[in-house]
This record gives sequence, C-alpha cells and structure tokens, in this order.
Amino acid sequence: PSWGRGLLQVADTSAALGVCGVLLVADGPWRVRWAVAPVLGLVFVRVFLLQHDAGHHSLLPGRLANHLVGHAASVLSGIPFEPFRTEHAWHHKIQGRLDLRNFDHFDPVTDDEARRDPSARWRGHPLRVLAQNLGSLLVRRKLRGAYYMYRRGGERPPNHAAITASLWFNALSHVALRVAVFAAGGVAAWRALVAAHVTSLVVGTVLMWVQHNFETV
Repeated sequence: PSWGRGLLQVADTSAALGVCGVLLVADGPWRVRWAVAPVLGLVFVRVFLLQHDAGHHSLLPGRLANHLVGHAASVLSGIPFEPFRTEHAWHHKIQGRLDLRNFDHFDPVTDDEARRDPSARWRGHPLRVLAQNLGSLLVRRKLRGAYYMYRRGGERPPNHAAITASLWFNALSHVALRVAVFAAGGVAAWRALVAAHVTSLVVGTVLMWVQHNFETV
C-alpha cells in the first residue's frame, strides 16, 4: 500500500461523490436526479471497492488509516465494515475448499456433482446469486447473526465488541444519510438515492459473480 496512491483514490472517489451529491439534492428538473442515480450507483460500487481494499489493509499503510476509510465507506455502501472485514478474510481462506462448504453461497461444485445433480449448477447461477446478495445486503447483513462467525456456533469472535459497534454505527449512519438527503432534496432526491443503491447492488453482484466464476488461480 502507498499513501500517495491510496489517498488519490480516496480523493477522486470523494470528488465524484460530491458532484453527484450536489446534483442529487439541488433544485432542478427531476430528470437530472434520475440521470444522476445510475452514475451515483457506479460511484457507490467504487466506494465499496475502497472499503474492500481497506478491509484487506491494502488501501493505505497502517491499520488505523484503513479502518477509518473502511468505516466511512460503509456509511455509503450500507455494509458494516468490521463484520464484513472479518467474514471476508475467512472467505479468502476457505474459497474453493470442498471440506468447508455450507457457510458461503459461493460454495464450489465439482464437475462430478454437477453431472450427477444438474440442479447443483443453479447454486452459482447469476440470478440466484443476485437474489441472495440483494436479500443479504439489504436485510441479513444488518444483523449480527447473519455472519458466519455467529452461525458456526461456539465462542464469540475476539472482535465481538467491534463487530457490534460497527453494526450499530452503520445502521444509524445509513439512516442519517437517507434522512439528510430527504431533508435537503425532498422525496425525489430520496428516491434517486434508493435507485442509486439498487444500481450499485446489481452491478456489484454481477462483477462479483464474474470474478468468482472466471478468475484464474
């Protein structure tokens, strides 16, 4: 990680957010807001990528700097940073392992299993992944019990307090964001913000599906 490269990425993404935010709440034709919504959705995807890199501690040098950016990005992405960071690190450890399935909806399927049970192919179908991700990100990932660290049973993870605080911070800040947009731009701006978030979820899911199905090791 590099301070120069990392801060440049944070700065240009923040600039894009600022321009979209001004257009979203400014007085003007409703068509402007709806034109901004898909663009803002793509910027939200970029915000989540920064959050992802911060979770890997690869965006900026130092744990604290990465965590500050990660928590700030979570306000816009709607995905709590600490539980995401913890679960995602585990995901990288178990991805592709046949002996550690039934925790992750990207569980691998062997060729033999797919031939014996054609329905197994449906597990990785993009429409199924999209439906799972929408339900997960909009509802389940707001709840502590949705994360593997709590679904697997046993003792609480060592960062349990940080996970709980992150969930509360994300929930309250995300609500505050929506209230602020409504107060500044009215119903039209609020609807455009929701459309932007839906756009980011759909685009992000498609990109994630492509990566997990076509990346080479």
